[in-house]
Amino acid sequence: MRDHWAHAGRMKHPAAAGYYNCARLASNPSRDLPTSIRCSFGISNRQNPQVERALGYWKQRNATLSNRQRIQGRGAASASQSQSFSRAKLIATSMPARGKFIVLEGIDGSGKRTQLEALTLAFARRGLAFSEISFPNYSGFFGKLVARYLNGEFGSLATVDPHFSALLYAGDRLESKPAIEAALASGKTVLADRYIGSNLAHQGARVRREKRGEFLAWLKQLEYAVYALPAEDLVVYLRVPVAEAHRLIGQKSGRDYTSLRHDLHEADVAHLEAAAEVYDELAREPNWLRIECFDAAAGTLRPPAEIHEEILAAVEARLSSALGAKG
Repeated sequence: MRDHWAHAGRMKHPAAAGYYNCARLASNPSRDLPTSIRCSFGISNRQNPQVERALGYWKQRNATLSNRQRIQGRGAASASQSQSFSRAKLIATSMPARGKFIVLEGIDGSGKRTQLEALTLAFARRGLAFSEISFPNYSGFFGKLVARYLNGEFGSLATVDPHFSALLYAGDRLESKPAIEAALASGKTVLADRYIGSNLAHQGARVRREKRGEFLAWLKQLEYAVYALPAEDLVVYLRVPVAEAHRLIGQKSGRDYTSLRHDLHEADVAHLEAAAEVYDELAREPNWLRIECFDAAAGTLRPPAEIHEEILAAVEARLSSALGAKG
């Protein structure tokens, strides 16, 4: 009460103070009404015509301002929303649709390179915009380390921690992330020979089964979440029996990254079998397509052209029949 009284100035009685201030306010109604003066009104003061006049004026003024502010606020918000919608619509109509990300996966010797070349030729013949990429990129910063790992410079498969080798492969993809994202943003289809699935399969194969699920979850978080690498629209898994794949590896010509006939992964049949097992598990994901490349009845590999047609049909479906429309 003392604080309220203090604003009454020289008046010694609360009622007199309230009357004095209201009289001044009534004579100048555009003047702001201090909270302390409003609080100093006594019951007797509320019967005073000047007090009632002042209070009535402020109630009417505040109601008018409040309504005006609400109307202006709604109008401003509506205009802002309309402008935002127009900008979003302009951007949406001027930007190309995001391209599709198609990846070929499979153990070593499954024919990924052959099928990627056939797919690029199909796109080129139809005049479709695409970008081609292969992993690992052995000329890159991490790719050079991957080459050293595959050449056994860091130790045998049994001695190298799979977390370490997985980080090398993931880092190699991270270096290519800007190029992949730029190609997809421009509307191009990105065709890749190996991607995250290879890391999951080959490094997951090196972890004991009881720990494998935990390792794969960690690696997926690293690549898809921490590194935020683009997710695949379609992963084509070329499934080949390990024995047949190992035979085909022996027919490969020399590679730039190694002088060995078989690198660390290729030389270990048990490792290839474990990697194939992980691939089989990964192929259950909804964006994966499993293609059997070996004709068990005939005891031989299916013709590459036949496999290509099956891959092309799957890619065509993902591209909303774009290949058929332009073919």
